[in-house]
Amino acid sequence: MNTKLLLTVVFGFASLSVDLRADEPVLDITYRNEVAMDLVTQTPLVQDGAVFLGEGGAAFADFAENALLEVPADPRLTFQAGEPLWFEAWIDPARFGKGGPVLSKGMGGNYRILLDGKGHLAFGYYSQGGWRSVVAESPLATGQWQHVATLVLPGGNVLLFVNGEVVARAENLPPLQSQDRSPVFIRAVRKDDGKAAASWEGRLGSLKLSRGNPRNVDPSIALGAKAFEVTSPF
Repeated sequence: MNTKLLLTVVFGFASLSVDLRADEPVLDITYRNEVAMDLVTQTPLVQDGAVFLGEGGAAFADFAENALLEVPADPRLTFQAGEPLWFEAWIDPARFGKGGPVLSKGMGGNYRILLDGKGHLAFGYYSQGGWRSVVAESPLATGQWQHVATLVLPGGNVLLFVNGEVVARAENLPPLQSQDRSPVFIRAVRKDDGKAAASWEGRLGSLKLSRGNPRNVDPSIALGAKAFEVTSPF
């Protein structure tokens, strides 16, 4: 029996069949020996000011002012219209400041997962001439580890999760499309002068970005429902 969950999305005269249960990791960040490492490519990230502490699954990066990580531009970080996007990370914010990205592809013309100035988790992207965003109603807590996640599905459905619970959802948004000539920034984008833009401060654990739906989340799950279980390694 074929157990794949397939969704066919039509764009103009072309169609794309997507396996919603597939998982193609495109970025898998962990920390080893004071180095931020992408396990997908087995290469170190460009690091600027972050401090790495802990070991194994409990390792994390401590971000103070002007600290960031940078993943060089790579076509694998591009998501075409109709491709599902999955993001998850462990985060322990200390202060939100003016807010800023947890992960941002480029300076804003692609996609980003962010915290606003009040600590609300959000997902935003540029599509069809405008910036689109989905924002959680309740802010994250400071001083404690929380698991955050985003799922973007074909057909314009976006879901946000905190500790496995659906905290925001939107339907029928324009399709996500991203460019492949810009790097990915972690915690803050890099300004024209080479320094990190103002952003939140705190600690960030493991971070994953995938093309797929690796936790097999039901696309019709209701706001406030528990989609999956998580156990903190910290």
